[in-house]
Amino acid sequence: MKNILAAAFLLLLFCISTAANAKEQVTKLYIDTPNSLLRIGVTPMYITKDEEKVAAKFYKGLKERNLALVREAEKEYDALIKKENVIAVDYWGMRWLANKILNPNSVNELAKHEKDYFDYFTKNDNAFLKEYLKRQYGLDGFRPEDEEKHHNRKMLLQDYMIFNDPDRKIWDKTEDIIKYLDIKPGDKIADIGSGLGYFTDRFSEKVGSRGAVYSFDTNADYIAIQQEKKKNEQIINIYPVKSKSNQVEISEKVDKVFMSSLYHIIYGWSQEIDRKTFIQSIKNGMKENGELYIADNAFSNGKELNNCYVYKELIISQLNRYGFKFKKYVQITPQRYLLVFGLGEQHYDKFNIGKEQAENHLLEIKDGNSVIHIGSLDSYDITEKGIAAGKLFVKAIEGKDLKTAKDVVRMYDELIPHENFGGEYSALQWFCELMLVDQNKREEMLRDEMVRAYYDYLSASNYERLLDYVKTKYKLQKKKINYKSKDDLEIGHTQRAFLEDFILFNNPKREIWEKTSTIIEKLPLAAGDKIADLGSGPGYYTYKFSRIAGDNGFVYAIDIKQGHLDFIDKFLKKNKITNVKTIKSGTDNKYKLPEKVDYVFSCSLYHVVYGVFSEKERNDFISCIKESLKDNGKLILIDNSPVINKDLPYHGPYISKELIISQLEKYGFKFTGYDQITPQRYMIVFQKVN
Repeated sequence: MKNILAAAFLLLLFCISTAANAKEQVTKLYIDTPNSLLRIGVTPMYITKDEEKVAAKFYKGLKERNLALVREAEKEYDALIKKENVIAVDYWGMRWLANKILNPNSVNELAKHEKDYFDYFTKNDNAFLKEYLKRQYGLDGFRPEDEEKHHNRKMLLQDYMIFNDPDRKIWDKTEDIIKYLDIKPGDKIADIGSGLGYFTDRFSEKVGSRGAVYSFDTNADYIAIQQEKKKNEQIINIYPVKSKSNQVEISEKVDKVFMSSLYHIIYGWSQEIDRKTFIQSIKNGMKENGELYIADNAFSNGKELNNCYVYKELIISQLNRYGFKFKKYVQITPQRYLLVFGLGEQHYDKFNIGKEQAENHLLEIKDGNSVIHIGSLDSYDITEKGIAAGKLFVKAIEGKDLKTAKDVVRMYDELIPHENFGGEYSALQWFCELMLVDQNKREEMLRDEMVRAYYDYLSASNYERLLDYVKTKYKLQKKKINYKSKDDLEIGHTQRAFLEDFILFNNPKREIWEKTSTIIEKLPLAAGDKIADLGSGPGYYTYKFSRIAGDNGFVYAIDIKQGHLDFIDKFLKKNKITNVKTIKSGTDNKYKLPEKVDYVFSCSLYHVVYGVFSEKERNDFISCIKESLKDNGKLILIDNSPVINKDLPYHGPYISKELIISQLEKYGFKFTGYDQITPQRYMIVFQKVN
């Protein structure tokens, strides 16, 4: 019955045809939904007071061997799960552990992988369980050794706690997922992105002594745990392998390749060139009749697993371009689905996401590139060459070394086109160029008031801020935290994120890659206008708008980071600019203006609104924009464009304009204009509909 329903669903959803030449294929994606098609939820899941309270009780019960407190904690975890109705959180695992600690006789009846989980956290007087509680909740006066080590260790323990949780079979229906793989004794399976081996262990039981499970993960610590387990338990059919992020090296052809909760990262996070290499390596490792299974997260009205999801149509259309034939779709839970692919040709002419087929909602997919890329938490990947350039930069600045400064300029000239087009490399290069010119040229380079303020801020106290940022980001020093409370770690991260944005946004060489002057020429702004610079950063466009608006106009600089607004306020005071006011947006992305404006302008922000914000955050954010605008006021967005392979990609995130247009029209905006400024940059204009 399930198969019949799935087939009927697919028949209604897709119009399928074949094409002789894959290069000529065009898939039409009709989007008629306000939902984003992909979300990479880097927004943290904040720890509530209730969670902190029960964690402290659980820890105290373990430390004092007070089973009454452990029993209270178990009941409170159970109440939290029922009250919050959430999945994939650590207190599912902690509830399970508390139950087994309270019922030691039941431990003897556990399945092998359940016993492994119990032993891992409870051996040596619950050592790792107590360590996790201390690291996660800052209990018992915990002080981290250093930031990076603390983060990595906490992440490992949290992943083990959540994703190896024996109750995962309840909230993730993992037994159903395994059933659909139809594993037979003797099968060869590649488990890619295996983490700490949850599925690997279960596959091992299915394939038996004649089969093999190759367990791939990029995290060396995770693979080390699997290798230790293999050795200690003398498991002969599991082969843990540390893989590269862009390639898996499968030593023999396999019957099945499995990925769980990974493809949304491959689609929305990986660089194009890395994804192509990665997927090709999977194809190379599959038998001719082999199958690729992808378990991933579905949109679920704000209750998505780990704040992430990807519409299955994006995966199907992309893998089709890489030579995979879609075979089956199964909805496992409201939050999870399973896709099955084989090798071969098959083409989808059309996907309908929603009901209508208005041309404004049409996105044509012509190649295997993603239509949205969120990128990493840093503005770009940190490479070996980038680290080498960073070392030279520090040497040049600290030693006022002109010869090294020349080498830095030359090195960044070579790197920028390949690694960091539009990124911070050009800003670091600019500082070295400034060292190398005579006094007249130097004054010319610093003539613009905003450039001068940028230089003064980053060069203060012998470049203390800039050097600390470069050394930390490129791992040239171990960053020690003056740790007084668990909040200090977040403060350190916030400061580095601010500096990264500051260096990038107010980069004096931004005109070169962005063609800012062209954007300004095309903007419909005039003297007397009221303008909101939404996501102003440290005021790169705010300053330009203040000069356009003049004495009879006004500019509101709105940002979530106080550091940016403090810089703008200091700049305004020093330069006696009176037609600008800074406004801090709340952590919920809400803001309020004292008056309605003619234009809301937002640069390099909407890809975050689309691909990172939750549904509620986006709804609130767009409601604020509507409230800010006068009747028939305009919303102007600058964002990054996907580029064809021969063009240099922008260093960071990008989003196809059609995704923005279709979404904002669903929110009640009228699309009125579009300009492609450079291959990497575009401008879209919308009008508020009264």
